[in-house]
Amino acid sequence: MADAIMALRIAALAVAPGSPLYARVDLAPTASGPAVMELELIEPSLYFQLGPGSPVHFTETFCRRMDGL
Repeated sequence: MADAIMALRIAALAVAPGSPLYARVDLAPTASGPAVMELELIEPSLYFQLGPGSPVHFTETFCRRMDGL
């Protein structure tokens, strides 16, 4: 079941535009198996307080992506 869930998440991300810096795929159980409930590509709080250096890492990665446009 874990492989099917991961495959579903990968398939959901495959339809996202570009290559998001952040993504979360929420699934819900259904009678026929898990279903995508939400594909979140924007998170108002990226929990920077939990990872030392994460704001810098995110900003640097964002700037590299923007330079590539």
